[in-house]
Amino acid sequence: TKTLDYDRTLFIPNVITPNGDNQNDVFEIKNLSFYPNSALQLFNRWGKEVLQTNNYQNNWQTVEAGTYFFVLTVEGKVWKGVLSVVR
Repeated sequence: TKTLDYDRTLFIPNVITPNGDNQNDVFEIKNLSFYPNSALQLFNRWGKEVLQTNNYQNNWQTVEAGTYFFVLTVEGKVWKGVLSVVR
């Protein structure tokens, strides 16, 4: 028998470039699928909530370039950060 060990470290990007080239087009948090009880909130630069979801599916894409702020909660741990959307 073999034991498989998966890297479950989250990687949260700070830039996305939704230009249709299928590279960095969506806000994709690597390895988030290992944590189905996650919660994500995204805010625009003026503090207006643009997304609130549980069990985020790595599918948020916006048409508006700019600066966004996120709050990600996974298993009681909270990550806060900035996301730049560049077109």
